[in-house]
Amino acid sequence: MSNRSVRIGIAGCGWIAEKAHIPAFRCIEGVKIYSLFDLDRYKAKNISTKYHIHRIYDHYDDFLHSGIDAVVIATPNDTHAEYSIRALERGIHVLCEKPAAITTTEIQSVVKA
Repeated sequence: MSNRSVRIGIAGCGWIAEKAHIPAFRCIEGVKIYSLFDLDRYKAKNISTKYHIHRIYDHYDDFLHSGIDAVVIATPNDTHAEYSIRALERGIHVLCEKPAAITTTEIQSVVKA
């Protein structure tokens, strides 16, 4: 078994990420919050500084290529399906805030991915 931590990426730097996901993952042994993504780079920089997370991105594909093993998708609801699919297609595990998708077609695409 590897001694390397599971590297988590947090997509979306809003309230739920800061008050729920980041504190929870920081308490789990063997897990490292590795990178942050938000279209608002200023918001990501503030969270990065507060929690000492050194990799921040404002382009989702760059974030997905940052070396993460899993992503928490805590972005606006209308991006959940697209961001989930893009991560899954790269073999990255996904934990997505609800709703996972807006339409039946979107959720079927997520399940297929």
